[in-house]
Amino acid sequence: MNTKTRMTSLAILLLVAVAVGASPSHADNLAVGGGALLPIADFSDIAAVSPYINGRYEIQDTNARGKTALRSYIIQAGFAFLQTNSDYEKALDLIGDTKDGTLFDVGLGARVYSKKNSLFVGAGGEYVRMDPPGELADALDGAGFYAAAGLAKNTETFRLEVEVRASFVFGDDNLQYFQFLANFGLPF
Repeated sequence: MNTKTRMTSLAILLLVAVAVGASPSHADNLAVGGGALLPIADFSDIAAVSPYINGRYEIQDTNARGKTALRSYIIQAGFAFLQTNSDYEKALDLIGDTKDGTLFDVGLGARVYSKKNSLFVGAGGEYVRMDPPGELADALDGAGFYAAAGLAKNTETFRLEVEVRASFVFGDDNLQYFQFLANFGLPF
């Protein structure tokens, strides 16, 4: 999947999110942020902790009294420039290969918020495309799921979030990784 296809997919998701969110029975939030992607299991053999950027559109239902409900729906996409594991990088250097790796993900999910504080848990499905470092390695396309937990702080003009997400992707090779994220959002 090339960059143009990725950007088209992201644009379509955002248009769908805006269309769904146009209903007055929602309290919506558009957030951008970033953090770190931490590969685990076999994925850590080729990639190290890597910078990750993301965007998210959240649709929160409101009840009959206009209060924000405890559940919400998420449309999200993210991108990581994969940092190469030092052993894998040494092997690439031996053959003169310098191609960097990337990871792109897009997904749909849901969150449930605590009544008493700003904690939340979430889960969802996602599509992931990983182009590993090196010219010889094949790309991985796969579907998977994620589980998340975090803390959100709302004010009248903005929203801050801290989230930890565990992703499990199934394809030709399985990928497992954690994401540690901080997001800044604007409610509308």
